[in-house]
Amino acid sequence: MSGPAEGARAELIEPETCRISGSAALDGSDSVVGDISGTALVGDGSWIHETPSGDVIELIPTDVTCRLNGVAIGDSHGLALVNGSTGYTYSLQVEDYDNHEPDVSQALVATRTYDPDSYTDGELVLPGDAGTITIPAELQVSGAASNGTARITFERAYDGREVTCVYRASNRGGGGGWGGGHHGNGGLCLGDSTYRLSHCSCERGAARTEAGTEVDVSSLTLHVDDGCSRCGTATVSVDMTAAHPAPVSADYYILQVSDDTGAVAYDQRGYVASGELAVESLD
Repeated sequence: MSGPAEGARAELIEPETCRISGSAALDGSDSVVGDISGTALVGDGSWIHETPSGDVIELIPTDVTCRLNGVAIGDSHGLALVNGSTGYTYSLQVEDYDNHEPDVSQALVATRTYDPDSYTDGELVLPGDAGTITIPAELQVSGAASNGTARITFERAYDGREVTCVYRASNRGGGGGWGGGHHGNGGLCLGDSTYRLSHCSCERGAARTEAGTEVDVSSLTLHVDDGCSRCGTATVSVDMTAAHPAPVSADYYILQVSDDTGAVAYDQRGYVASGELAVESLD
C-alpha cells in the first residue's frame, strides 16, 4: 500500500517508536482524528475515521511504524470497529509532507590571503536536500577585504541553474579609504565595513533576483574575490537562515478495512484538504 511518496530522495531513517496524530478533512469529504503510537510489535491510542454517509470506523492499533526520508511515512495495522461492530482489521498509511528538520541559522564566513594566495569559502548548511534563503542586501567585511568584491553563488533547487550575486564596496574604484581599487595606497587598509549587493547574474525568462528575494537553493557558497594584497587576510561574513521549503504536496492518507473473510470492506485514499496529519519519531 503506497501513495505518491514512493522514491522520495533522502537518507532513510526508521525509528523504533513512532507516532501518527492529527485531525483533517480529506478531499473525498471523509474526516479523521486520532493519536496513535507504538513500535512494530505494539500499538496504543485511538483513531476515528468518519465517512460522508455517517459510518464511523474506529481503529485499535497493534503496531505503528514510520520511515523518514524527506517525507515522513507512518504505517499502522490492527483491529477495526465499523459502526461498533467487530470482525474487521485495518491497514493505515499517512504521508506527512510537512515533516522536516528545523530551520538552520548560520554565520557564513569566507576569507582570502595573498602571500601565498589562498582562500576558504563559506558553505551554507541546508535542512535537507534544499532550503529557502533570503538574498542579503549586504555583507560584513574586515581586514584586506575593505575595497574588494565578494560573491554568493547558489544552485536553484527547482531547475539546478547556478546564480551568482556580486557584492562590492561602495567606494570601490572611486577613491575610497586607501585611494580606490584593490591595490591600495601606501598599504592603508581602510574602506567600507560592508559590501553592498551590486547585481545577480541575468537569467532570461527568470524573475529578477535582488536583495530580499526568497529562493529555494540546493547549495550556496560565499567567496571572496579580491581585496588588498598588502593588508593581510580579507574576511567577509553574513548571517543567513535556511528554512525548509514549503511542502511540494498536501499530506496523503490511505485506509483499507477488511472483514473477517479478508474481503475489502472499505478503501479510502486521497489528499488532505484541510487540517494537519503528523508523523514523527518518538526515539
